[in-house]
Amino acid sequence: MNIKIVLDEKLLDDKDYDFFHYQESYKLAECEYGTFYIASRGDMRCAYIDKENDIYREDYIDIIRYHIKNNADYEKAVDEGKLVFDLNNWFEIEFYTKDNGEYVCLTDDIFGSITECLMAFKEYIKDEEIMKEFEEDIKEVLKNE
Repeated sequence: MNIKIVLDEKLLDDKDYDFFHYQESYKLAECEYGTFYIASRGDMRCAYIDKENDIYREDYIDIIRYHIKNNADYEKAVDEGKLVFDLNNWFEIEFYTKDNGEYVCLTDDIFGSITECLMAFKEYIKDEEIMKEFEEDIKEVLKNE
């Protein structure tokens, strides 16, 4: 199987806390059978509380728009107790076949960040046994259509 990673790694520049900055799915890699994605799952529930300036925000979009734009903002808000989490999202690696978009499971693992997903994926694709079994699973799914 010929796999090419297509994720723009600049996506993560200055946002190592990528679980916080990314709430979508991103194309990770392509192969002759289809496409791998890093998918964000779950809800991000948090509040930005700045008592000194009378600010209380629970809307995630407003928090990243006005208060936390990069690692430094994130670290400062956490250190100062201004960012409070009720629930974090997580990430999964998903694969969909080229022609009909059938889902094929590479792993049931869940990850805390895009960075973790990318690192794990690079290890998975080096493992000949995992990839051989995965390719067989894909062929089985395609055969049963």
